[in-house]
Amino acid sequence: MLLVILGVAANHGGAADTEERAAIRDFDLDTAGRLGRAIYEHDRLAWVATDVMLAQVPKTTLQKEKVSGWVVETAPHSALVRFLRAAEGGGQEAAYDVVFEKNVKPRLMVPERRALTVSQLARAKRLFTATKALAGRPQCPGRSNVVVLDDPSGDGLIVYVLRPKMKPEEIPVGGHYRVMVTANGETVKQVDQLFASCLTLNRPEGEHAAEAMLFMSHIVSPRPLETHVFLSLQEKLPFLVMTGEKEIWEVKEGRITLSNIDLEAAPPAAKP
Repeated sequence: MLLVILGVAANHGGAADTEERAAIRDFDLDTAGRLGRAIYEHDRLAWVATDVMLAQVPKTTLQKEKVSGWVVETAPHSALVRFLRAAEGGGQEAAYDVVFEKNVKPRLMVPERRALTVSQLARAKRLFTATKALAGRPQCPGRSNVVVLDDPSGDGLIVYVLRPKMKPEEIPVGGHYRVMVTANGETVKQVDQLFASCLTLNRPEGEHAAEAMLFMSHIVSPRPLETHVFLSLQEKLPFLVMTGEKEIWEVKEGRITLSNIDLEAAPPAAKP
């Protein structure tokens, strides 16, 4: 496999690299891998569902109904993406559902019951709660995507505020936040800044692109994060991540493992 070392794109602004950073929550490798895979799956479901809805509902109708935002719920063999709209009495209600079932094409449905469940209400509140929590904090360019997962501790939710791809060839390594909120989605318990700069890498091109691995350094935590797993899956590329302990980790196929690559032979890394 070809090791490709990519440089940093022009944009570093918005998130200064300082030596004093608040410690972030530490997950073991299995949990980080599981969270990264879940982020990828929820993000994939959301954009597929959006395409399904837009193929059947005119944009003018969506604008008239004030459809904005969604919640994602998953089960072992099915998933639901529920798009939201403003309710007449205030708050939010269901506008459209896209149902995913095994071996069946996604189906768009108009829900008979518009009221959200308690779990859906908590997830629907996540955008306001997370946005408020990030006010005044370093930001990278782009309109963030949001993924809401159950906290693996069993207590509350984790809201991932993810920096989006601005161009197809870009990989936004830096710029992501992890926000822990209470089960009702109303109160922030902790905010983790998962980056030190707005690092952007470009996808490898040319005859060896299919064999490439991306190499980067990571100084925010002693091990790669679930966002590395998510990005690796999204880009269908393995990552090599060097941490502050000079260990090199491989992020591949939704998992994080120590790499046996020769550190002395590795080229300089780009700092995320």
